[in-house]
Amino acid sequence: NILIPFYGLFSINESIILNCLFIVKYHSISDNIDATTGLYNIIEFWKYIRTLQGQNESAVLLFIGIQNFTQINHIHGYNFGDKVLHKFADILMEHAGEGDKVFRAEGVSFIYCFKGYDIDKAQRKQKVFKIN
Repeated sequence: NILIPFYGLFSINESIILNCLFIVKYHSISDNIDATTGLYNIIEFWKYIRTLQGQNESAVLLFIGIQNFTQINHIHGYNFGDKVLHKFADILMEHAGEGDKVFRAEGVSFIYCFKGYDIDKAQRKQKVFKIN
């Protein structure tokens, strides 16, 4: 089993802390797509946040991580681990609604952006992602 902790839901208007959350490492096949998962990368995330703020749009951010992922790489190898990350990204995208975006932050950290949601609506939708 892979435990997926939910780091929390944050409204963009309350997201000043996001400016220091992630150290960006460049591992992408393009400026905005993560090579392993095919998701938008952290660089695209920051562009998207600036766009939303510039348009005075609301959104809620869900931070998702995979615990004990190093065990998968250690036991099965990095190629298999990359396949797991890609499949996990596919699962996140399957549940993405219209206007939602999913980003790979770094390593095993992901950000799901609920555009136009309030915290209550996002909390109801986040229950779909609970995997044990």
